[in-house]
Amino acid sequence: MKEIKSTEFLDKQIHVEAAKKIQSILENADKECEVISNSVAEELEKSRNQKQEFYNNKIDDERKNLNATFPLEKQRLELSFVQNSLIDGINNYLEALGEEKKLALVLKDLKNQASFWKDKKCSAYIYGFDFNATKKELEKILGDNLTAVEKTEYGKMIIEEEIALKTQQGIILEAEDKSFRLRLTINQIISHILDVNREELTVALFGDGEND
Repeated sequence: MKEIKSTEFLDKQIHVEAAKKIQSILENADKECEVISNSVAEELEKSRNQKQEFYNNKIDDERKNLNATFPLEKQRLELSFVQNSLIDGINNYLEALGEEKKLALVLKDLKNQASFWKDKKCSAYIYGFDFNATKKELEKILGDNLTAVEKTEYGKMIIEEEIALKTQQGIILEAEDKSFRLRLTINQIISHILDVNREELTVALFGDGEND
């Protein structure tokens, strides 16, 4: 049975590799949003240092209560640790990204789905973002297709996948004839990145699963 890698190595790999992968994916999504700098890496390093002792103690305590007859439980703990650390990295990244760039990501998603709304009258519902600034950008993109803009709350208009983001921001676009409802949210963008790239991230963090 493959031994669990050391906590120090695992923690370092998670924060460093997750930050690199997330940065690369989002930068490729929109070159206008490439604002990651050394300050982001510094923030991740601060977060890693603050949490390292906590995680070390937690994993060590759990190890003492496990033995070789419970490999599934060991795997569950390891995966939970990876997920929590990855979300920490994502939250730090989004905080450093800034409001303007996060809105640009969401609006790019809106433009990519123009086939849904280009011949439709639509209403937009905004949460998390600055209302007036977001409304102005929506009017630029949708033009006469936009008939109403209102504020809403996270989870009120549509069900969101819970991935523990610190700040929830997004736009819900709904056709007047109810033929579609588009979820254009930071939560949706991050969920898609995790779904599409989970295997890649896992290999980057743990290797290909073969014995050393």
